[in-house]
Amino acid sequence: MRRSFVVLVTLLVSTQAFALSNRCFVKSTGLDTGTCTLSSPCRSLGYALTQVSAFGEVIALDTAGYGTFSVTQSVNVYAPNGITAFIAVNAGTGIDINAASSDSVVLRGLALTSNGGLTGIDFNGGRSLSIENCIVNGFGNQGVQLARASDPSNPHIRIEGSTIRGNFQGVRTGNSGDAPPQGGPPPGIAGLTIVNSSLSENSFGISAADNTRAAVIDTVISGNAIGVSAQSSTQLSFPDVTLERCTITQSASAGVQSISAGAFVRIAYNVITGNATGVSEGGGGVIASMNTGAGGTNTIEGNATNGTFSGSYTAK
Repeated sequence: MRRSFVVLVTLLVSTQAFALSNRCFVKSTGLDTGTCTLSSPCRSLGYALTQVSAFGEVIALDTAGYGTFSVTQSVNVYAPNGITAFIAVNAGTGIDINAASSDSVVLRGLALTSNGGLTGIDFNGGRSLSIENCIVNGFGNQGVQLARASDPSNPHIRIEGSTIRGNFQGVRTGNSGDAPPQGGPPPGIAGLTIVNSSLSENSFGISAADNTRAAVIDTVISGNAIGVSAQSSTQLSFPDVTLERCTITQSASAGVQSISAGAFVRIAYNVITGNATGVSEGGGGVIASMNTGAGGTNTIEGNATNGTFSGSYTAK
């Protein structure tokens, strides 16, 4: 009996020793051993993520480089105000997210820079991704990407207070797959919300592809080849984008374009100036400007070619 009791106690202690923590910490002087406690922090975000429980938090304690990492569960990865977690990406992807269809991921205070990397943040799996006060810089493919195929879970990204610059596509979203010809619902949307952010010096600032539903508000879109592009592979997987109170300027090609059948872009209270072409429709795509009783709400002036739009809608 006594021996059985000793074995049981040993098993309980062993189980508790390997239990994952709700909160893990990393620091420039840390070591990738143990469970990443506040008193004994770890060195890399990648290791700390192996020690944190689902819905837990990984927190950087000081400004340093913390390495690339992958995410497979709901988690929050934070660098608090006044601290930056730098992530240098030498190849491939900086943050690869392959979580379950109901999982939510939050990234805050991270600065990703490509040193040969192709994608900054790749949201391959998961329900929602929040990117707050982050920098994503210099990636050869996408800065931030949500690319799914007929995903019915309606995945979505929210970007707030962030800078996305110098990438091929700053933000690209799409959920490929056609809606039924009878006009039924699409096979799942790709949601995108961008607020109080900056997208600059990308080839495409925002590339809204198949079944994207996007709202971009109070954001500066500057110095891109194309500021905002709505384009889908077929007319049955159309993107729908709303731009409000944005500054769209210095685009080498077009500030806003809608260039495939079914693509629809709404614009309201934006300043679209200093571009080669302010607004551009093609291939059956539509740009619609909000009107009030007193007239239009956008400033589309001072472009080499202001361009034209064919749609309108009234303020409600």
